[in-house]
Amino acid sequence: LFFFFKQKTAYEILSGLVGSEMCIRDRFGRAEQLHIGLEAIFAFTEKNNNNLPRLNNADDANAVIALAKAINEEAKAKKTFFVEKVDEEVIRNMARFAAAEICTVCSLSLIHI
Repeated sequence: LFFFFKQKTAYEILSGLVGSEMCIRDRFGRAEQLHIGLEAIFAFTEKNNNNLPRLNNADDANAVIALAKAINEEAKAKKTFFVEKVDEEVIRNMARFAAAEICTVCSLSLIHI
């Protein structure tokens, strides 16, 4: 059984990623929000038998948001790395698509396989 996929150039792939919430770099504090979100996703997987949040699942996304807020509040109390306010929309998008996101480096590597 063989599958044939049209190979895309790096330019075609990158132009498709421009609208992704993960790729917006010009907003102040975005990296910090992504860091908190990633920690929350890791915490979610630890609590759920190493399963990532289900694709586009509102309940799982809300659980990740709650974890992000708890992680952030704990960090504030310890005066370590925290954000003033967790951006729920960023965390929600991270959680909704965590099971489907392919990092740019990996997706570019797959083109030449």
